[in-house]
Amino acid sequence: MKTPWPWYSKSRSGGGWFVKLNGTQHFLGKHPVGSPVPAKRNGRWNPPNEVLTEFYRLMSLRDTRAKDDYTVETICALHLEEIAEEAPSLAERYKPILGSFCDFKYKGKKIGKLLVNAELDEPHLVAWSRSFASVNTRRTYINCCKAAMKWAVKRKHINVLHNPLSGVAAPKGESGAEVITRSEHDALLEYFTDSYQPFLKALWFTGARPGEIARIEARHLDDGLWRLSPCSATISFSV
Repeated sequence: MKTPWPWYSKSRSGGGWFVKLNGTQHFLGKHPVGSPVPAKRNGRWNPPNEVLTEFYRLMSLRDTRAKDDYTVETICALHLEEIAEEAPSLAERYKPILGSFCDFKYKGKKIGKLLVNAELDEPHLVAWSRSFASVNTRRTYINCCKAAMKWAVKRKHINVLHNPLSGVAAPKGESGAEVITRSEHDALLEYFTDSYQPFLKALWFTGARPGEIARIEARHLDDGLWRLSPCSATISFSV
C-alpha cells in the first residue's frame, strides 16, 4: 500500500517538484515564492499546498476510471501516509487493518479496487468485519475503516463526497474476563513490600496498563486531588 510522494529538485526546472507515477515522472510545478524552504521530515519532503493539489489530482487520474473519484486502497494509503508523519506507531497499527480491508474480496472483487464515491458501500465493510470472530476486534476494525473515509471527506484536496461507511454501527465492546479477583489482589498487597504497593493499587483502581503506570513520575502527582497524568489522559484514583 505504499504510495508515491512528491520530491524536490533544486537544479531541475529552476527548483521544481516532481512525482513518479507508473514509471512516468511528472512535473508538479515550481516551488511557490514565500512558501517554506523545501526540506525532508522523517525521510519525506514537505510539499506546499499548491504542489499537493496537483499531486492529488494526478493520483486520482492514475488510480480511478473517473477524474473525480479515488479507489479505496488509495484513500487508505494516503491516510496512513499522513498518520505516519505524526504517529508512526499508530500508522503501523492501522496498516494491517486497512490492508486486510482492501484485500478482502466481496463478490469476487477486492474492496481496495472499488471507487469510493461510486462503488464502496456499507455491505462491503459489514461482510469483511464478519470474518473476525472477536466482537472487540470487529468493533476496532470497523471504526478504523470508517475513520479513514471520514478523514478523506475532510481533506480539501481529496474529492470524497461523503463517508459511504458512516451508517455501519460498530458492535458494543465486550468486557474482558476478570483476571485477578479482589481476594487475590489483597493477598498481593500483603505479600509485597510497601514500596511496591502503590504500583499495585494504581493498577487496581485505574485499570491502566502496567506500562502506563510504570511511566508515572513524581512530577505527575497532584497531592490535593490524588490525580495522575502519565500521558495525555488524566487518571484519577483513591488509595
